[in-house]
Amino acid sequence: MAASFYGMIEEVRVMLVDYERESAFKMVDLLKSYDYKVVTVHTASAAMSMLSKGKKKIDVMIISVRSPNLHSFQLLEQSVALDIISLFVCDEHYELLTKKALDEGAFLYLKKPLGAEIVKYLWQFVLTNKTQRKKVRDGSNEENREQGEEKNNVPNNTEEQSNNIEAENNVTLSGKRKRGGKSTKKINKGENQNSVINKVVRQKDCIKWTEDLHAKFVEVVQQLDDGSCFPKKILEGMNVLGLTKMQVASHLRI
Repeated sequence: MAASFYGMIEEVRVMLVDYERESAFKMVDLLKSYDYKVVTVHTASAAMSMLSKGKKKIDVMIISVRSPNLHSFQLLEQSVALDIISLFVCDEHYELLTKKALDEGAFLYLKKPLGAEIVKYLWQFVLTNKTQRKKVRDGSNEENREQGEEKNNVPNNTEEQSNNIEAENNVTLSGKRKRGGKSTKKINKGENQNSVINKVVRQKDCIKWTEDLHAKFVEVVQQLDDGSCFPKKILEGMNVLGLTKMQVASHLRI
């Protein structure tokens, strides 16, 4: 009955875990009538061993349990980890068992025996699961590709700026710059961009106030009225090449 899958899925592999051999035989016949590939195991521990060895690829796990037991839930945990659709079936309805099974990843909790209406649609559960997994993988791959493109398109300006920034020379004792223009000392690549900027600012603001330079500063201050003794006016009066208003303001506060 391969036509029962309508060409939408190649095959469905089912592992039946049932401690009752008679009910297991009936379920196997029903599953095979719908073209499922069936593996029968009578204990949960045996099923876990088979899954651990990876000898069988399983799409659906049907786990028959009498009551809450450790091995059945260990098997459920293992099958969920392997992305296997797991159905719990039981002779009687146990409310606590139902909640525990569904909380821990069971796809359905059903009462034995499973009817044909459920069995014949197992392949749709498998197809839906495969489709969702493919969408997740495709979405993840697309996201990784977009992130990779964004990373490649971001210009690496930090290194370029760090390499191009050069420390400016301090103003000399006479107030003139040294010959040679800018210092050829490069900023280390490992330095943070903010620390690089702060370093240059500090170099611009620092000056060694010699006696001659200070004397000129005092002379201009004495010439100015108290109401007009501002850094800008002092700077204009001193007329020293390379001296900045920030440097004058800093010296004015001393």
